[in-house]
Amino acid sequence: MTLVGSDPTPAGDIVESRSGGKNFPCYSETGVWADSTTGCIAPGCTDGLGQRYGSTYRSVAGAKSAFFRPSLTQTGIYKVYAAWGAGNLRQNGITYEVAHSGGIAKHIIDQTINANTWVLLGQYSFVKGTDGFVEVSNKDIDVSGNMYSGAVRFELVQAQPDPTSTPTPRPTIGPRTDGTWMMSR
Repeated sequence: MTLVGSDPTPAGDIVESRSGGKNFPCYSETGVWADSTTGCIAPGCTDGLGQRYGSTYRSVAGAKSAFFRPSLTQTGIYKVYAAWGAGNLRQNGITYEVAHSGGIAKHIIDQTINANTWVLLGQYSFVKGTDGFVEVSNKDIDVSGNMYSGAVRFELVQAQPDPTSTPTPRPTIGPRTDGTWMMSR
């Protein structure tokens, strides 16, 4: 896990979990979540916004997931960061899964530390559009406490060409140079 300092103007697309936040329409959730007045104040996040939180006590409060699904305008390699505010009863063992063009990378994150700081989850390839996402969940924890879904940031490191489909070869029918006919598949 790598930390990013207090960069006042971070690069990249930020998705925040509260209505009124950056790219909020790119955020969704399953299970029961609530609004926290404690905000995520990592650099680039909306001041005074608050964040969403849910119980980590899965066997009592149920499974829950938060999804940060940006609409990326460029295919390429991105650094992916997560941030959360200093809310009450934060826990260690929060699952972050990054779905990228090469698969899914799973991270178990300790939210009791590094509040309001961008935490690097890794560097991954994404195709432009909305296929890639980060999921925050209580899949791997079942203790009394809270998990917070403040914000996720996607920072383009290297642009890449859009993938192209390979055309299906068509059979060729025609005369050969020796005067005979051929058909290829």
